[in-house]
Amino acid sequence: AVALAYDQALVDSQDDRIAAPRQAPLTSPVYYKYPVTLQEGIDGPAVRRRMQSLGIDVGQLYWPPVHKMPAYAALGLSMPKTEALLRRRICLPMHGLVDPEDCQEIVKLLRDCLDEERAHDAG
Repeated sequence: AVALAYDQALVDSQDDRIAAPRQAPLTSPVYYKYPVTLQEGIDGPAVRRRMQSLGIDVGQLYWPPVHKMPAYAALGLSMPKTEALLRRRICLPMHGLVDPEDCQEIVKLLRDCLDEERAHDAG
């Protein structure tokens, strides 16, 4: 129910700076995280810090990227696109205490943080 509420909140926001997870046809995903991808050029860690300063517990899908984890680091792989994408991906709160109204408010706060990020970059 929480993922559906986020889906609806993001559709309602009509904000192309935030991409919701895509659901493949004929599937029923079970979310333990709700990852959204921020538009290129947005500083994901800064947005995450702003959200956390507002008391919204946003996280990351994972970090470091798999190719930098100890089991693969010795291969010396360079994947700058993967790293850039993961920096722009944040996970919205996903637990039993989040209700549909919370999802609307969290998306509104995320949009406010993105507006602040834009203003900060412009100034």
